[in-house]
Amino acid sequence: MLVQPPRPARPFVRRRTAPTLLAAILLPLVAAAQTPPVATPPAATSDAPATATPPTIAAVLYSTRGDEKVHLLSLPDLKPLHVYDAGAGAHELAISADGRYALGSAYGGPGKGHQPADHRVFVLDLPSGKRSRMVDLGASKRPNDLAFVGATTTALLTTEVPAQLVRLDAATGAFTAFALEHKTNHMLALAPDGSACFVSHVLPGGVTRFDLATNKATAHAAVPDGAEGIACVARGERMQLWIGCNRSSKLVVVDAATLQVVHEVARDGFPLRVKASPDGAQVAVSCPLSGEVVLYDANDVTKAKSLDLGKELARKAAPTSLGFAPDGKQLLVVVDGDAQQIVAIDPKTVQVTAKVAAAGPIADALVAGMVQAPR
Repeated sequence: MLVQPPRPARPFVRRRTAPTLLAAILLPLVAAAQTPPVATPPAATSDAPATATPPTIAAVLYSTRGDEKVHLLSLPDLKPLHVYDAGAGAHELAISADGRYALGSAYGGPGKGHQPADHRVFVLDLPSGKRSRMVDLGASKRPNDLAFVGATTTALLTTEVPAQLVRLDAATGAFTAFALEHKTNHMLALAPDGSACFVSHVLPGGVTRFDLATNKATAHAAVPDGAEGIACVARGERMQLWIGCNRSSKLVVVDAATLQVVHEVARDGFPLRVKASPDGAQVAVSCPLSGEVVLYDANDVTKAKSLDLGKELARKAAPTSLGFAPDGKQLLVVVDGDAQQIVAIDPKTVQVTAKVAAAGPIADALVAGMVQAPR
């Protein structure tokens, strides 16, 4: 989540309402901008494919900050299966293709504006039920979004201070950092064909294409301010980027080859996170200030269905992190507000099909996938 101003024994943590959520979303970028860049020594990484692939189940992971946990729920019923002691509060999560590893980025503490700043990434060995390692990124602070590259143990992640894209091997903990010219980088999306990584930049709004073969940024283009949530969708032989530009109240569709904006639509409610369905047919957007989740037809940005979670749940609701189930039949959402819940939505009917109270002080990151669950 951008979460920009928008852990110890359980401290008293005030639940966030929509106004306080906006402050929480916006403040981290201010802190990041005031911290001087520091060089990061590179280390080798491995792109070797994972070997054995034990049986997996469809599941969802979500993190809680303040108690440094990660919770495993079954799909489609959201039944609690396991709680991992992560050792840090994750702001974003990723699951490896074989379901063995999960990575969590420790963006910052449970204090206002995600303070204090953090510089760690934890690795969970999912079948063992334990954390396998904590990777200290050293001078690279504010790690945020991350994603595994294909069927490998290598993941890409962003750090905001300094602005970098980092390759990290979940199996060894080795990492290499690559500097980015443009600052306030936050979220990322991988091309479906694995050729590139696209990074969004909040202020000024922008998007960078990073070539994964050469490990170099090859292009950058301006988009409306507040560019944060981003998804890459294949459209025939071409690819499109869907980017939520929350400070401009806009959703833009960008040609991935040229980085030119091809569609721009108004989207109130602070469009925060953007995720594409596994088949690329739909794009989901969370809007915490309006309490809505919006599902777009990926072939036509003018066709959208919206679910007002405030009305649906009969309370103040602020959807933040979201992700599709592996089969695309559920959209899972972290819902903040008067209470914290994990909610499952049917993407076809856009109706809530399951919900469960979120544990822990601050429910934050969420990812769904096929996992090797603890026995």
